[in-house]
Amino acid sequence: MSQTSTAIACNLDALSPSERSRRSELASTIRRSATSVEETERGYRLQLPNDAAICQRALELVLLERRCCPFFAIELEFAPGDGAVTLAVGGSPAVKDFLRESGFLGGAQPAGRARCC
Repeated sequence: MSQTSTAIACNLDALSPSERSRRSELASTIRRSATSVEETERGYRLQLPNDAAICQRALELVLLERRCCPFFAIELEFAPGDGAVTLAVGGSPAVKDFLRESGFLGGAQPAGRARCC
């Protein structure tokens, strides 16, 4: 995953209200479906079930995230055969902090921090 020099600013106009709602629904589904979440040097890696419906939702989430959060480096990896499916999201150290503080991975976030999209 390469670092990026893109400003850490969500483009809230990139998604329509229905797309924002869909993005939120997809992110929640992916977080709940993850069999593990691993912190990496530049972000987080979610291990996902090798399930066609989950994989389609992960890809749809990636396509929406690229529009509203262009500062993310995102990898959706499929191991050969029936191997592991991983979704990695990160970028610079500041992006990793953003992911943790924004509640992107679920859970509580510090007071005063708004969720993205």
